Amino acid sequence: MHYSSILPEVLKIADAASEKVMSIYMTDFKVDYKADESPITAADIASHNVIVEGLSNLSQDIPVLSEEGAGIPWSERKHWQRFWLIDPIDGTKDFTQRTGEFTVNIALIENGEPILGVVTAPALKEAYWGLKGEGAFKRDNTGHVQRISVAEPGAAHAVLSAAGGKVETLEGKPLQYGKEDVLNPHFIASGDWY
Repeated sequence: MHYSSILPEVLKIADAASEKVMSIYMTDFKVDYKADESPITAADIASHNVIVEGLSNLSQDIPVLSEEGAGIPWSERKHWQRFWLIDPIDGTKDFTQRTGEFTVNIALIENGEPILGVVTAPALKEAYWGLKGEGAFKRDNTGHVQRISVAEPGAAHAVLSAAGGKVETLEGKPLQYGKEDVLNPHFIASGDWY
C-alpha cells in the first residue's frame, strides 16, 4: 500500500472529527468520568465515531485501536502487523477547561512503529502530518501548508519521526506500539534543535 495516497483522506477524517469536536466545544457540554477518573465528554465519543467510521471506509482490512475503544484483548491485538492507533481527543482535561490545548490524533502503526501520523488542533485550527521517509508538514490557521523539521515544536510520534526526530523510552530504546499494555511508558521526544 502506498501510504502517501491515503494521507489526504486521513487528513480529511481528522478534519471532520475536529469539526465535530468544535461543535460540541461551543456548547454547554457535560463531563463524565471513566473508571480511572479521567474525564470523557460527548466530544470524545463523537470524534471516536467519526474517525473509526472514516478509517473503516478507507481501509477495511486495517484494525483500529482507540483510547475510547481499548477493550480489544491482547490475544487478538498481538497478531496485528498493522493497525490504526487513535486518540479521539488527546487532552480531554484541557478540552473540559476550554484551554484550546487539545488534539485529535491518528497514526498508522506497522510492525510496532508509527509510519503515518495526523494531528489536528481543532481550537487552534492547525494540523500536522508526517509520513515516514517523506517528511512532515504543518497547516496553519489560514490554510497555508509548509514543511516542518524537528525545530518546530509540538506534534505526535509519527510526525516527529517524519521530521527527523525520535521518541525513546527512558532506557534509550525506540518507543514501540502494539504491545500488551496499551499505556506508553515515560518517554523522551527529541531532535537536532538549532
